[in-house]
Amino acid sequence: MPEKFNTQHPPFDRLNSQQIKQLKASLDIAYFRAGDILIDSGQSSTHLYVLIKGAVEERQQSEVFAHYGHDDLFDVRSLFEGKVRHQYVALEDVLCYLLPSEVFLELFNKNQSFADYFDSRLSKRQQLITEAKKQQNLAEFILTKVDESIYHPPLILTPDTSIQQATMLLNNDDIDAALVELAADDPRVQQAPSASPYAIVTRTNLLCYNS
Repeated sequence: MPEKFNTQHPPFDRLNSQQIKQLKASLDIAYFRAGDILIDSGQSSTHLYVLIKGAVEERQQSEVFAHYGHDDLFDVRSLFEGKVRHQYVALEDVLCYLLPSEVFLELFNKNQSFADYFDSRLSKRQQLITEAKKQQNLAEFILTKVDESIYHPPLILTPDTSIQQATMLLNNDDIDAALVELAADDPRVQQAPSASPYAIVTRTNLLCYNS
């Protein structure tokens, strides 16, 4: 069955005839049932997996990193690092080729075009993982409950508070803005009686008035 290995599919189309012969002679075939762990996080990396049929999920606890199908291969990164970072689980019955790590690394070191393919894919993958982590961190930040200790009640000024008094109060409380209660006869209250009866004054406003 290794003779049926698709050498026209990237990156194996970059191998020369002698390297293809070496590749096919080194291949083994493995079968996994749905739910089986093909390779587990922390274990030593011994083979490159090339899927013939079925589907595999790359995960770590509840986090899913990738899905693999026909002609996809994994886990290239662990062949260089020596250890598998994530768990690879069969989502359905899986049949795949196994290429020994020492053969893969020999082909990688001897064929620059073959190596360039993996260098490019690993770089792109790392970029995608980095972006995904940034999005996850942003989501966690958005969902994080704000500590109530940073809450401060607003400074509310009466309608007759002078600009000088307002400036002094803002400085004393070391804040940049305050609410101003609108008078009952203020046109804004008459125009929108259901709206909040407050205006806002900022330190910038007061600087303009005082200049």
